[in-house]
Amino acid sequence: MARKRKKTEETNSDEFMQAFMEGESVASEAPVEEPVKEPEPESTTEPVKEPEPVKEPEPVKEPEPVKKTKPLKKASVSKLQKAKETLLKEYGEAVEWMTELHDGDVDKGGAPYWAHPLMVSLRAKNIAMQAKLDEKVAILAALLHDVVEDGKTTLKQVEARFGAEVAKVVGILTRDPKMSYMEYVKSIVASGSKTALLVKWADLIHNTNPKRMKKLVELDRARLSKKYETALKLVEKAWPLLKKAGEEVTRNRKEAHHA
Repeated sequence: MARKRKKTEETNSDEFMQAFMEGESVASEAPVEEPVKEPEPESTTEPVKEPEPVKEPEPVKEPEPVKKTKPLKKASVSKLQKAKETLLKEYGEAVEWMTELHDGDVDKGGAPYWAHPLMVSLRAKNIAMQAKLDEKVAILAALLHDVVEDGKTTLKQVEARFGAEVAKVVGILTRDPKMSYMEYVKSIVASGSKTALLVKWADLIHNTNPKRMKKLVELDRARLSKKYETALKLVEKAWPLLKKAGEEVTRNRKEAHHA
């Protein structure tokens, strides 16, 4: 039994030594810890930013000069007032609406623009009676011949107020911006509407009035005079009655000039 115990003791001792040796081996293979590095001190100085280039202030745009209405002579005021009173009796709504839409507008000579449609409508009224056209349609179309083209209103609004026939004539008289002026005049001739042709004729007659043309600068006067005279020839050629009326207007103007 003693040997057996010795053997056992030897066995235990051998196991102990083996375990011990393995323990050393494991311990010897254990990684050596490196010394902990101290963190580098953070830089408290921020990088200097380059200054942004200074933007030069944009030049201030000067406002466009407002067109001023030139005062009318007493004779002109009296004539216009009389024309307005005449038309107001029967066409008050159209006169007031037209005047409101053109409020503040001036023609190339500086006169209130609403005076132009008044004079055109009176001229159209006289010829409409001779030609036995619908006088009411002719006058209303003359009063409103520029309101749509100038962007003041629409043909639908014209029709709602004064009917389809007036709106139709105003539509013919409204120039498509894609058209040249002469193409536009030719389109009026081609429309076959005598009322539209009459209103355009009356418009051109007033535009060529020497008193109005005199207010323009020389270059504008020469350019517009040629433009309107060419258009008048096209319109009067299309309707002999207007040519005859135009000759009468020319004659009266010459007599007034020499008087």
